[in-house]
Amino acid sequence: MNEQEIIARLVDDAEESLETMGYIGLHEFIWSLRGYGFDLDRTQSMVIVEAVYEVIRASRDLSLKWTRWPVSPGAWWDASADVDLEFDIDPEANVATPFLLLVEQRPSRG
Repeated sequence: MNEQEIIARLVDDAEESLETMGYIGLHEFIWSLRGYGFDLDRTQSMVIVEAVYEVIRASRDLSLKWTRWPVSPGAWWDASADVDLEFDIDPEANVATPFLLLVEQRPSRG
């Protein structure tokens, strides 16, 4: 699979998560990439993950938010525009450690 095909596959995964949940953790991009077992070094992986991030951001009305585990819709807070994007998190980290999400802005029902 070439880089563009990998990006397309990860974009499809991200779109599915956004459709289902309304949000996606930035770490899920790199975790999905690893889960597919592609033999990529860290630099290649980050180029792909950042490309997926840009494609998703350009195609939807999304906000970057902080949250903690377990994710509870609405229990997140705004990330600053200049935040360093962290696409990889330690799965063994303390659950109180916040991580970044992309949250879809959906019209309120009512």
